[in-house]
Amino acid sequence: MKLSQVVAYLNMLESSDMDPAYGNITDKLDDILHAVKNRDLQYHSTTADLDEKLVGVKDSISKFDQSLQSLKQQLRNDVDRLAPSYYAESWKRYEQEMCFETVEHLINRKLSIEFDDYERLRNVIKNYTDWRLPGMVLGSRQETFVEDMVPMDPLYLVDHTQELLNAAMKPFTQEYQRRLRPYVINDWKDTEILTAIPPNQFGLVFAYNYFNWKPIEMIERFLIEIYQKLRPGGALIFTYNECDNWYGVGAVENAWMCYTPGSRIQTIAKNLGYKIINRCTGAGDIAWFEMRKPGEIRSLRGGQVLARVIRRE
Repeated sequence: MKLSQVVAYLNMLESSDMDPAYGNITDKLDDILHAVKNRDLQYHSTTADLDEKLVGVKDSISKFDQSLQSLKQQLRNDVDRLAPSYYAESWKRYEQEMCFETVEHLINRKLSIEFDDYERLRNVIKNYTDWRLPGMVLGSRQETFVEDMVPMDPLYLVDHTQELLNAAMKPFTQEYQRRLRPYVINDWKDTEILTAIPPNQFGLVFAYNYFNWKPIEMIERFLIEIYQKLRPGGALIFTYNECDNWYGVGAVENAWMCYTPGSRIQTIAKNLGYKIINRCTGAGDIAWFEMRKPGEIRSLRGGQVLARVIRRE
C-alpha cells in the first residue's frame, strides 16, 4: 500500500463532489410531509406511515454517515501509520543527496505552475511590497518573482552559494545589483542559519521553490528563525510540497520533493506564533502559505534613499 493511494482515496471522499448534502435530502422530505399534514383532506393512516418512514430515513442517513466517517478515520489512521517512514526518507535524501546538488541542477529545477496561479501569487506578493520596508528572498535564483519584490529597500537575496546568488542578480543592472544585499547560508550545519541577517527588520520574506526541497524539520528551523527576522506585522510567503494532497505524496514517492503536509506546517507555524492568512493549493506542483507575525507594520522612513555616500581619501 502506497501512501499516495491512501491520500488519494481520502482526497476523493473529502472533495465537494462527494458531499452527501444530508440536509438537502431531509429538508425536502420534511417539506413534503409538512405539505401532506396540512391538507384539508387527510388520509391519517398513510400520513402516519409517511411520518414513521421519514424517521427511518433519517436514522438510516445517520448510520450511513457514521460508516462514512469511520472509513475516513481508517484512512487517516493509515496516513499516520505510513507517514513516519516518508518523513525519515525525506530527511535521509536531504542529508545524504541534496547537499551534493549542483548549481546548474538547482537553477534548472522548476515547479510547474499555471498562469492563473502565477498571477495570483504575484498579486499576493505585491500586497506586501513597500519601499519603506526591507525584503528577503530565499532561493531566488532565476525565478521572475524576485522582480515583484524590487520595490522593497533594501532587498536581501539569500541562497546556498555565491554562484546561485550571481544567477539571481544577473538580470538586473549593475547599478541595482550594488543595492542588493546577497547572503550565503548553510543549512546543513547544526547552527543558526540566518545568523548574519538582522532581526526584527523585514516586512516580507518570500521563498519560491525552496521549501519544496526541505524536510519538515528544516522548514520548522527556518520558520523559527524567520519569525525572529520579521518585524511585527511582517509577512512570510512560501511554496511547499502539499502532501495533504495525493499529488504531493506522489512527488515524494518519485524522489522528487520532500514529505511536508500543509496541516503539519500549519500546526508548527501557529505554535510559533504566526497568524495564518491563507493556505492555497493550485494546479500541478503549486501550493503556498501566506502568514504574518502578529503586530502592526511600521517604518520610520519618510523618503526613499536615492543618493549614496562617496568616501574621500
